[in-house]
Amino acid sequence: MRLKQTTLLLGLGIAFGAGSAEPLFRDVDTTRPETRIPAVAFPATYSAELNDKLEQSRNFFPLGILGDDFFRVVPQIGMNFTELQHACYEFYQGKPCSADWEKGRNGLFFFNVWAAHSLSGSHPKKYGPIRHSQADDGTYHKRTAINLFDPRTRQYVLDCAENTARHFSGKFPNIFMWGIDNELEPPLDYSPEARAAFVKYLKKAYKNDLAVLNKAWNANYTDFNQAQPPAIAGLQRNPGGWLDWRDFQEEAFADYLADYFAAIRRGDPRKRPVISKSTQCSLEMPHPMRNRMVNHERLAALGRTYGQGWYGIDQYGHGDRNAYEINYFFNALRPVDPDGHSVRGVFSAESNNHAGPGWQFAQTYWRLLGNGLRGINFFVIGNFGGERDYATFSLTHPDGTRRDRFFYLPRFTAAIHRRETFWSRAFPAENIPRIALLVPQRDTALAADTGRSWWDYSINDRLSVYSHLRGLGYWVETIPYGKLAPEFLNRFDALFLINAEHLKASEAENIAGFVKNGGVLFADMRSGGFDEHHIPSDRLEPVLGVRYQGVYTGIEVSPDDLWYNTPHGNLVRADGKILVGLTTARLVNREDAVRNFKAGWITENRYGKGRAYYYNTRLGALRPESAGNEVVREWFGEQLARAGLKPASRHSAACNGELRVELPQVDPDGNAALIVSGSTYRSIPAGELAVTLPTGLKFAHAFYGPAETAGLRKIDFRRDGAETIFRLPEIKSAGILYLFAGGAPLPGMELSGASGANAEDPHTPELIPGESLKATVQLAAPADFAGGKLTLQAYPGWKIEPASIEIPALKGGAITAYTFTVATPADSRFFRFDRPYPVVAALTGGDGKRLATVNAVHTLRLDRTRHLWLLTDNPYRTEKEYPEFAIRTGATYSYPAGAEVQDDLEKSTVTEFKGKLTRPGNVRFFEREAAPCFDLGKEYIVKRLRLRHGRNPRPDSWELQAGTDGATFRTIASGKPEWTGDRWAEIDLVPVKARFIRVVLRYPDDKGGYLDEIELYGSEPPLRK
Repeated sequence: MRLKQTTLLLGLGIAFGAGSAEPLFRDVDTTRPETRIPAVAFPATYSAELNDKLEQSRNFFPLGILGDDFFRVVPQIGMNFTELQHACYEFYQGKPCSADWEKGRNGLFFFNVWAAHSLSGSHPKKYGPIRHSQADDGTYHKRTAINLFDPRTRQYVLDCAENTARHFSGKFPNIFMWGIDNELEPPLDYSPEARAAFVKYLKKAYKNDLAVLNKAWNANYTDFNQAQPPAIAGLQRNPGGWLDWRDFQEEAFADYLADYFAAIRRGDPRKRPVISKSTQCSLEMPHPMRNRMVNHERLAALGRTYGQGWYGIDQYGHGDRNAYEINYFFNALRPVDPDGHSVRGVFSAESNNHAGPGWQFAQTYWRLLGNGLRGINFFVIGNFGGERDYATFSLTHPDGTRRDRFFYLPRFTAAIHRRETFWSRAFPAENIPRIALLVPQRDTALAADTGRSWWDYSINDRLSVYSHLRGLGYWVETIPYGKLAPEFLNRFDALFLINAEHLKASEAENIAGFVKNGGVLFADMRSGGFDEHHIPSDRLEPVLGVRYQGVYTGIEVSPDDLWYNTPHGNLVRADGKILVGLTTARLVNREDAVRNFKAGWITENRYGKGRAYYYNTRLGALRPESAGNEVVREWFGEQLARAGLKPASRHSAACNGELRVELPQVDPDGNAALIVSGSTYRSIPAGELAVTLPTGLKFAHAFYGPAETAGLRKIDFRRDGAETIFRLPEIKSAGILYLFAGGAPLPGMELSGASGANAEDPHTPELIPGESLKATVQLAAPADFAGGKLTLQAYPGWKIEPASIEIPALKGGAITAYTFTVATPADSRFFRFDRPYPVVAALTGGDGKRLATVNAVHTLRLDRTRHLWLLTDNPYRTEKEYPEFAIRTGATYSYPAGAEVQDDLEKSTVTEFKGKLTRPGNVRFFEREAAPCFDLGKEYIVKRLRLRHGRNPRPDSWELQAGTDGATFRTIASGKPEWTGDRWAEIDLVPVKARFIRVVLRYPDDKGGYLDEIELYGSEPPLRK
């Protein structure tokens, strides 16, 4: 149900645009006048799916960034939430949760209950001793790795979670979703309690048949109690035992999370969704995956209930890997019935493309919209003085300037908000050519490390196969075991089994049925050669037409290396060889095998109406020799062509397999969108894109929105049989092709006429205060539109002409442009050194109902000779103390020779200055007088001194001395500090030009005392004419 939009009636003195119903300010708390904020700093201004109380409709799309608790930036770029978390340590002390924070009110919160993190010791009151899980050597794990099999420990976490949720439900009404402890993926538990529970599991799993367990484990037990789980280091010696042990642990963790989620919901009167914050690492990365209890398919089932259709995942990285993973999580979440659209989608609970560039950021996140992403929380907004992760992964440089990828965010949110209902309701299209790729987590748990990185996929790398297929223009979906069910699997033309050796009987039977009914199977190594307990199985051998005869181990001078032939010679190198005998299959490359003993085999077997292709080596480890990677991609293309499978898309000018066209997304109204993207730093040239679209789409017009602007353009297309051919412009990074059959016009916006561009992002205009720009708002009409009103908003003090425009009836197929002039003020209380300045257009219908919005930002080149700038590089302390203006001067300080002081200056590195006087932390002086001297790097006009006292004793007087050479100083001011309640003393100075500033601190006696922090403020000197 769409929420009714209400208009706030504000008090006298509030300006309105001519003919506009949109206020310039919003009152988020009528009892506190200071909470009146500009409308462009309020999320409901950007979204038709939020009302003025920030209540969300069913079609709300969550867009957020961690690290902006007071919403300094989040709303201005079209986003609507930030993340909070809390570990209720007072509950550990036997008290109810009582935290009382002040946070922003002009946004929503994704709130994470850190109940397990609250375990600060081992003996919480009322619960007795806490039990932690144990490693296979008996040592105890720490913190959140609790013993799930100990009732008291488990109950402590559940009760703490319920109490925390109950407390914050009342404290923060703007919570829209709950999460739990950050990246809670516990290590496997080898405690006595876990081992005892495991024996019960084995009896049930093997139906009390010890002989079957002995066969699976290659053992001779006389009692189930003798079956002990294998240690991690010895898992290869007992793969059957390892698979059983993991399955048991995964089941136990999923049961625990179900109880955890239920506890939070008991504490929440509004019963909002609860999700986990698992990670991508436990999906396809053998090293972390084998050590953790997580099974994403099991956890996704909880998303359908407690998550109310959401599945939460923390994901970093970029490109094909991210698309591969998000698509898997979405397919794990969705029901088996492909017509079941009850789920919302994947909520990326923490995400970034590491320290990658903006074009990579755009390619990654635009593509995820075509793979099931329906909400995202980016890490991290960043801040002036950010360090380590808050510098590396930040959207902000440590000097406070925004990175290039930051400026893709408002364009990403604009792409969502122009038709938010579409993205919230759209699902992957049916009746299109597609390939399924099974992600076999049992085999990942058994896979060996590559030896290069903890974060690598397996040696037999399914992602490599995925990338080759995507580069060829095929649509590929990654699926879990449960989606091998016929009603889901039969939607695909082909299925790839890469290192999928362990399959349940039902899974193998479903695969056989898929091929029998006309599907195509591609399989490598010993696909289906074992069941889920590692008992040998021959269920897929009739389908493949081969009989497994063992693993070729090779000899010293002839290892298991193989080659596949290409038109250019034997250039595709393979590693690993399975010995097989042919039953009903034929050897496709028989001549190659005759000529080359080291030729990898390709077999074809007809089974029912379908065909199965088998490869006796690792398809995920193929690599080129004396050639580029295209030789492997082309080889895969030959395999699919042999099976009669055609690519879903092709481009007339793209080369090197760099184009990506994501699965068409279609909403219940028949509107469709197609995401297109490059996959490297190279643009995709302008050309014709031919796509096999789902039947039944009724779009008559096509529009394209690139990632580099919020603007739109019309796209010519024609239909040729089953293909639709679009004439696309250059794709610099990514873009969206809108194929809408109806609905309101799609708004776009271009900002032009600025005197410059942002130094990080050439697509973002930058102005000098007082200059003007043009905002051209486009309305792209998929169908006839009866008319309405277009309103433009910016910060109060930005003069907009006209304030609104009446829109007449529009014919479908046209893009109509409307021009506004936006004049920035010469000065404003809203100026900040790191602020993006939004321009927001809203389209309303004839009934005044808001239909769509679009947003863009510009930046300002502020005069450093004006305003009051922080000069001493003090890093971010709290949101409330964030500087309005700051210059990264590289300031350092030192003490006179022989000074008796306890500081951290000696810990400074090439990249980090560790002096505690410019960061939180007490400095201890052991003399009556201390005289730190600051070097600002060059001359500035110093105008303000701020001191923050630490422990007692504190200084009772101060003196400020200025110099230009670091050797001679003159006293500028002195006095006694007047400390405020937040421990600061602030002194405005007679402006002085200096590079060196010495602050003399005097304490009550010769024992000295403490100081927490010093800040200096000023500006750059005026330029000489």
